[in-house]
Amino acid sequence: GAGGASDGAAGVALLREATPLMGRLEGLASSIGAVGLAAALAVLALNNGLHTVQVLAAGGSLWSSASLQAYLSHFTTSLTLLVVAVPEGLPLAVSLALAFSVQRMLADSNLVRHLGSCETMAAATAVCSDKTGTLTENNMAVVKLFMGGVTFN
Repeated sequence: GAGGASDGAAGVALLREATPLMGRLEGLASSIGAVGLAAALAVLALNNGLHTVQVLAAGGSLWSSASLQAYLSHFTTSLTLLVVAVPEGLPLAVSLALAFSVQRMLADSNLVRHLGSCETMAAATAVCSDKTGTLTENNMAVVKLFMGGVTFN
């Protein structure tokens, strides 16, 4: 259609927008990555230390091809542990889930301009709006209520 290119650009902009949940998840991913790095270094030190002690106790050479291959295997194991521990896809998965939420709300005739709004709206049990259906203020209050022929202030 006529607005196809701009619609696609808006979708990309929505995916790049940081939300509070994504910020917390990125912090969590960083913490998990730090723990994974510490675990990988500990496993590498432990494996190399045990191997070194075994080789020296047996009177072997640390520079033999079998010993160097064992050290390389220990390094590969630790590197694998590090790669598996870092959850790089976690913030992306949340972005995609929020983008799908935007699409579902749009199908219900609710225009969402910010991904963070989907996080807030997901926890809402009641939504108040003005006569045009626009949420214009972050803090809304009932000023006057007409119910059953009686006006309440």
